[in-house]
Amino acid sequence: MTVPLYRHEVSLDFTRIELGLQYTLTPDWDLIARVPWERKKQHAGIAFIEPASAEERAAMQRDIDLHHRSATLRGAGDLMFLGRRRWSGWTLSAGVTVPTGRTIENPYEAGDRGEQHLHIQFGSGTFDPLLEASYSAQVTDRLRTGAYVSGRFPLYENDHGFRAAPDLSLGLHASWSATARVRLRAEGAVFGQGYGAWDGVRDENTGLVATSVSIGTTIAIGRVNLSADVRQPVSQRTLTEGDAFTQGPAFIVSVGGNLR
Repeated sequence: MTVPLYRHEVSLDFTRIELGLQYTLTPDWDLIARVPWERKKQHAGIAFIEPASAEERAAMQRDIDLHHRSATLRGAGDLMFLGRRRWSGWTLSAGVTVPTGRTIENPYEAGDRGEQHLHIQFGSGTFDPLLEASYSAQVTDRLRTGAYVSGRFPLYENDHGFRAAPDLSLGLHASWSATARVRLRAEGAVFGQGYGAWDGVRDENTGLVATSVSIGTTIAIGRVNLSADVRQPVSQRTLTEGDAFTQGPAFIVSVGGNLR
């Protein structure tokens, strides 16, 4: 059925809880494990560009239910394991992801067959190399500055024929010790995502460059550090004509402490 011009409007609320564990082997070497859990709530609606009858609106709704229906999904993400070397303000980490996150079959093929589907995944389905590096320096008694870079680099297709997009993050940050227990910080960051592919065909919904700024604070309470940050997107540019979510503000809360 041919329908008047309309637009799918899709939003995604993303919640991630990550348990991070670090074991210090020597004064210079650490072992790190990260265990993520995610909740992804997608809401899909219709924006009417041209007038439509009730029958045409029903056909539009059937189409959006096929491709971008509203749903809430929960599950574990990919585990991450790294080894870290520290020296003179520098840290260098290398590791790998373990494909524990849920993956899906090719959603574009499902759409071509008229089958209901989603594009949401919780992992890449592959063992992906991880690289991270950072540097920080004490500028004054209260001011500390630094920079970091981190990346994930999928190398092959998973069992469903999907090769995840590589990504790279870079950031500059500064922190100020307001008191012996309170530290304030600010950060500017750039996130870049390359192209993913299904069965060797580029996934048009991958590929973007985004920038953001964030501010936050850490409060030390005994042996526990409580941190809260607000991240505000500044710009986003997609690298293809495909769909991409325009990022919104992010709220980050963390609790850390030493077990010994």
